[in-house]
Amino acid sequence: MTLKDFRKLNILNYQIESLKEKIEKARSQAEKCTVSYSAEPKGSNGKNSKEEEYIRLIDLKGQLISAQCKLNAIMRAYDRIDDILVKTALNLKYDIEHFGRNQISWTAVAMQIGGGNTGDGIRMYCKRYLEKNI
Repeated sequence: MTLKDFRKLNILNYQIESLKEKIEKARSQAEKCTVSYSAEPKGSNGKNSKEEEYIRLIDLKGQLISAQCKLNAIMRAYDRIDDILVKTALNLKYDIEHFGRNQISWTAVAMQIGGGNTGDGIRMYCKRYLEKNI
């Protein structure tokens, strides 16, 4: 686990919310579709619109599960951190409690932590801890 992985929290959260909306739309579209049976073929692949909507729905659900797995992996890694400074810094920087919605700079993190720390010092401490322990 690296700092780049934690940086993805905001993107993953947005992607999950977007996929949930797309799934809801696809579900309602699939329910609206009707299947018509006739003797004439409707093209070379033989699929109907309802079948296509359900295939799209299954694909979206797969994407959602993948994004949720990535998010869960990041959250499990965060839970394994036992250094209180690293955990506090990452929470401040990446707003982990809100899945990355309000990220701030390392300088702002250092100011909130105090103790004469610099933004680069906190960032490097977190980076080294994650490389060594997670």
